[in-house]
Amino acid sequence: MQANEDELNARYSHLPTVLQVGHDLIKADNFGSEKIQNRIDNIEEQWKNLMDLSSFRRRRLMEAVDFYQVFICIMQLIKSPHFDCLHVDICVAKTGIFGRY
Repeated sequence: MQANEDELNARYSHLPTVLQVGHDLIKADNFGSEKIQNRIDNIEEQWKNLMDLSSFRRRRLMEAVDFYQVFICIMQLIKSPHFDCLHVDICVAKTGIFGRY
């Protein structure tokens, strides 16, 4: 997950420069300015979609980690000789998992 975010951040650092070159070409009334603007708009939209997807993926992964932690906690309690439902409630409450979702 962190590697993916690092990769996106590294690539994002080049984006403003690339977009500025496109804007400079348009400002200079370069041939194909309309196509250049369309491409800039497309790149910006794709980048926004990529960031939204990355954010969604991060949330889903964090949810999976949270649920796994609750599962492990409950499995440990079930194996305990002092198991009862109150301990499961405490385990779930300690993680705070259901308050977040």
